[in-house]
Amino acid sequence: LRFHTAANRLPVGDPARQALDDALQQSDKVMQEGRERVMNLRIRHTESASLAEALADIGNQLRAIHPANFQISVRGQPRPLEAIVQEEILLIGREALTNAFSHSGAQNIVAELTYQTAALHVCISDDGRGIDEGVLQAGYRTGHWGLPGMRERASKMRGDLRVGRSRNGGTQIDLQVPAGIVYCMDDPRASRSWNPFRKKGQQNSDFAAD
Repeated sequence: LRFHTAANRLPVGDPARQALDDALQQSDKVMQEGRERVMNLRIRHTESASLAEALADIGNQLRAIHPANFQISVRGQPRPLEAIVQEEILLIGREALTNAFSHSGAQNIVAELTYQTAALHVCISDDGRGIDEGVLQAGYRTGHWGLPGMRERASKMRGDLRVGRSRNGGTQIDLQVPAGIVYCMDDPRASRSWNPFRKKGQQNSDFAAD
Protein backbone atom coordinates (compact mmCIF):
# COMPACT_ATOMS: atom_id res chain seq x y z
CA LEU A 1 0.00 0.00 0.00
CA ARG A 2 2.87 2.36 0.75
CA PHE A 3 4.44 1.68 -2.65
CA HIS A 4 1.09 2.25 -4.37
CA THR A 5 0.68 5.55 -2.53
CA ALA A 6 4.19 6.66 -3.44
CA ALA A 7 3.65 5.72 -7.10
CA ASN A 8 0.35 7.60 -7.30
CA ARG A 9 2.03 10.78 -6.05
CA LEU A 10 4.35 10.81 -9.04
CA PRO A 11 3.16 12.32 -12.34
CA VAL A 12 2.06 9.98 -15.11
CA GLY A 13 4.95 9.38 -17.48
CA ASP A 14 7.60 9.83 -14.80
CA PRO A 15 10.23 7.04 -15.23
CA ALA A 16 10.30 6.53 -11.45
CA ARG A 17 6.55 5.90 -11.42
CA GLN A 18 6.86 3.42 -14.27
CA ALA A 19 9.61 1.57 -12.40
CA LEU A 20 7.45 1.36 -9.27
CA ASP A 21 4.43 0.19 -11.25
CA ASP A 22 6.51 -2.53 -12.92
CA ALA A 23 7.88 -3.68 -9.55
CA LEU A 24 4.38 -3.80 -8.07
CA GLN A 25 3.14 -5.90 -10.98
CA GLN A 26 6.01 -8.34 -10.51
CA SER A 27 5.33 -8.59 -6.77
CA ASP A 28 1.70 -9.41 -7.53
CA LYS A 29 2.84 -12.23 -9.81
CA VAL A 30 5.20 -13.59 -7.14
CA MET A 31 2.43 -13.61 -4.53
CA GLN A 32 0.07 -15.36 -6.93
CA GLU A 33 2.68 -18.01 -7.69
CA GLY A 34 3.17 -18.53 -3.96
CA ARG A 35 -0.55 -19.12 -3.47
CA GLU A 36 -0.61 -21.60 -6.34
CA ARG A 37 2.36 -23.52 -4.96
CA VAL A 38 0.65 -23.83 -1.59
CA MET A 39 -2.19 -25.55 -3.42
CA ASN A 40 0.29 -27.76 -5.32
CA LEU A 41 -0.51 -26.09 -8.63
CA ARG A 42 2.09 -25.60 -11.30
CA ILE A 43 3.36 -22.09 -11.85
CA ARG A 44 2.32 -20.18 -14.93
CA HIS A 45 5.47 -20.80 -17.00
CA THR A 46 5.18 -24.59 -16.96
CA GLU A 47 1.61 -24.45 -18.22
CA SER A 48 2.29 -22.76 -21.52
CA ALA A 49 6.02 -22.44 -22.21
CA SER A 50 9.10 -24.56 -22.65
CA LEU A 51 11.91 -24.22 -20.13
CA ALA A 52 13.94 -22.08 -22.55
CA GLU A 53 10.97 -19.79 -23.23
CA ALA A 54 10.20 -19.43 -19.53
CA LEU A 55 13.82 -18.58 -18.67
CA ALA A 56 13.95 -16.11 -21.55
CA ASP A 57 10.77 -14.47 -20.24
CA ILE A 58 12.29 -14.10 -16.76
CA GLY A 59 15.56 -12.74 -18.15
CA ASN A 60 13.80 -10.17 -20.32
CA GLN A 61 11.66 -9.00 -17.40
CA LEU A 62 14.73 -8.57 -15.21
CA ARG A 63 16.61 -6.79 -18.00
CA ALA A 64 13.91 -4.12 -18.05
CA ILE A 65 14.65 -3.35 -14.38
CA HIS A 66 18.41 -3.95 -14.28
CA PRO A 67 19.89 -3.15 -17.73
CA ALA A 68 22.32 -5.81 -18.96
CA ASN A 69 22.81 -7.82 -22.12
CA PHE A 70 20.99 -11.14 -21.84
CA GLN A 71 20.94 -14.12 -24.13
CA ILE A 72 19.82 -17.72 -23.92
CA SER A 73 20.98 -20.64 -26.01
CA VAL A 74 19.87 -24.24 -26.41
CA ARG A 75 22.19 -27.08 -27.38
CA GLY A 76 21.26 -30.61 -28.29
CA GLN A 77 17.84 -31.90 -29.23
CA PRO A 78 15.16 -30.50 -26.88
CA ARG A 79 13.09 -33.16 -25.15
CA PRO A 80 9.81 -32.96 -23.22
CA LEU A 81 10.42 -32.42 -19.50
CA GLU A 82 8.49 -33.69 -16.52
CA ALA A 83 6.26 -30.77 -15.44
CA ILE A 84 7.13 -30.91 -11.73
CA VAL A 85 10.86 -31.18 -12.45
CA GLN A 86 10.72 -28.34 -14.97
CA GLU A 87 9.09 -26.18 -12.30
CA GLU A 88 11.89 -26.88 -9.84
CA ILE A 89 14.56 -26.14 -12.47
CA LEU A 90 12.79 -22.94 -13.43
CA LEU A 91 12.72 -21.74 -9.82
CA ILE A 92 16.46 -22.41 -9.53
CA GLY A 93 17.03 -20.55 -12.80
CA ARG A 94 14.93 -17.62 -11.69
CA GLU A 95 16.90 -17.30 -8.46
CA ALA A 96 20.19 -17.46 -10.36
CA LEU A 97 19.07 -14.86 -12.91
CA THR A 98 17.70 -12.56 -10.23
CA ASN A 99 21.03 -12.66 -8.40
CA ALA A 100 22.95 -12.01 -11.63
CA PHE A 101 20.83 -9.02 -12.63
CA SER A 102 20.42 -7.54 -9.15
CA HIS A 103 23.75 -8.08 -7.42
CA SER A 104 26.56 -8.91 -9.85
CA GLY A 105 26.91 -5.59 -11.68
CA ALA A 106 27.34 -7.64 -14.85
CA GLN A 107 27.12 -6.26 -18.37
CA ASN A 108 26.49 -9.68 -19.92
CA ILE A 109 24.39 -12.56 -18.58
CA VAL A 110 24.02 -15.88 -20.38
CA ALA A 111 21.73 -18.86 -19.83
CA GLU A 112 22.56 -22.12 -21.59
CA LEU A 113 20.46 -25.28 -21.78
CA THR A 114 22.16 -28.46 -22.99
CA TYR A 115 20.07 -31.55 -23.64
CA GLN A 116 22.46 -34.44 -23.08
CA THR A 117 21.72 -38.15 -23.22
CA ALA A 118 22.51 -38.68 -19.56
CA ALA A 119 21.29 -35.38 -18.11
CA LEU A 120 19.89 -31.91 -18.69
CA HIS A 121 22.54 -29.25 -18.07
CA VAL A 122 21.55 -25.68 -17.17
CA CYS A 123 24.29 -23.04 -16.87
CA ILE A 124 23.78 -19.39 -15.93
CA SER A 125 26.85 -17.17 -15.96
CA ASP A 126 27.75 -13.49 -15.89
CA ASP A 127 30.80 -11.23 -16.21
CA GLY A 128 30.12 -9.30 -13.00
CA ARG A 129 32.15 -8.82 -9.85
CA GLY A 130 31.92 -12.48 -8.87
CA ILE A 131 30.64 -14.16 -5.77
CA ASP A 132 32.49 -13.48 -2.51
CA GLU A 133 34.94 -16.23 -1.54
CA GLY A 134 33.53 -16.33 1.97
CA VAL A 135 30.04 -16.91 0.58
CA LEU A 136 31.37 -19.71 -1.63
CA GLN A 137 32.98 -21.43 1.33
CA ALA A 138 30.00 -20.98 3.64
CA GLY A 139 27.45 -21.88 0.98
CA TYR A 140 25.21 -18.93 1.79
CA ARG A 141 25.14 -15.21 2.42
CA THR A 142 24.14 -14.11 5.93
CA GLY A 143 20.46 -13.26 5.98
CA HIS A 144 19.87 -14.63 2.47
CA TRP A 145 18.61 -18.10 1.60
CA GLY A 146 18.80 -18.13 -2.19
CA LEU A 147 21.83 -20.43 -2.48
CA PRO A 148 20.65 -22.93 0.16
CA GLY A 149 17.23 -22.96 -1.48
CA MET A 150 18.72 -23.74 -4.89
CA ARG A 151 20.82 -26.54 -3.41
CA GLU A 152 17.80 -28.03 -1.65
CA ARG A 153 15.81 -28.03 -4.87
CA ALA A 154 18.68 -29.62 -6.78
CA SER A 155 19.12 -32.26 -4.10
CA LYS A 156 15.41 -33.06 -4.19
CA MET A 157 15.78 -33.82 -7.91
CA ARG A 158 19.00 -35.77 -7.27
CA GLY A 159 20.72 -33.14 -9.33
CA ASP A 160 24.19 -31.64 -9.05
CA LEU A 161 24.40 -27.87 -8.40
CA ARG A 162 27.75 -26.12 -8.52
CA VAL A 163 28.43 -22.45 -7.84
CA GLY A 164 31.74 -20.86 -8.77
CA ARG A 165 33.57 -18.36 -10.92
CA SER A 166 32.87 -17.95 -14.61
CA ARG A 167 35.59 -17.63 -17.24
CA ASN A 168 34.97 -13.87 -17.24
CA GLY A 169 35.54 -13.61 -13.50
CA GLY A 170 31.86 -13.38 -12.65
CA THR A 171 29.58 -16.02 -11.18
CA GLN A 172 28.58 -19.29 -12.80
CA ILE A 173 25.86 -21.64 -11.61
CA ASP A 174 25.75 -25.12 -13.13
CA LEU A 175 22.87 -27.52 -12.64
CA GLN A 176 22.69 -31.07 -13.97
CA VAL A 177 19.59 -33.23 -13.51
CA PRO A 178 19.69 -36.93 -14.44
CA ALA A 179 17.86 -37.93 -17.60
CA GLY A 180 15.78 -40.54 -15.77
CA ILE A 181 14.27 -37.79 -13.64
CA VAL A 182 14.01 -34.75 -15.90
CA TYR A 183 12.93 -36.22 -19.26
CA CYS A 184 9.42 -37.53 -19.89
CA MET A 185 9.43 -41.30 -20.17
CA ASP A 186 8.60 -42.98 -23.46
CA ASP A 187 6.30 -45.36 -21.60
CA PRO A 188 4.05 -43.30 -19.26
CA ARG A 189 3.08 -46.50 -17.43
CA ALA A 190 6.62 -47.15 -16.28
CA SER A 191 7.46 -46.36 -12.67
CA ARG A 192 10.05 -43.84 -11.55
CA SER A 193 12.46 -43.99 -8.65
CA TRP A 194 11.81 -40.38 -7.64
CA ASN A 195 8.82 -38.72 -6.04
CA PRO A 196 9.18 -35.01 -5.16
CA PHE A 197 6.41 -35.20 -2.57
CA ARG A 198 7.68 -38.27 -0.72
CA LYS A 199 9.52 -37.60 2.50
CA LYS A 200 12.90 -39.19 3.07
CA GLY A 201 12.55 -42.88 3.87
CA GLN A 202 8.85 -42.97 2.90
CA GLN A 203 7.60 -45.52 0.36
CA ASN A 204 5.02 -44.79 -2.31
CA SER A 205 3.24 -47.46 -4.32
CA ASP A 206 3.31 -45.30 -7.46
CA PHE A 207 7.11 -45.05 -7.42
CA ALA A 208 9.85 -47.60 -6.99
CA ALA A 209 11.92 -47.52 -3.81
CA ASP A 210 15.19 -45.61 -3.79
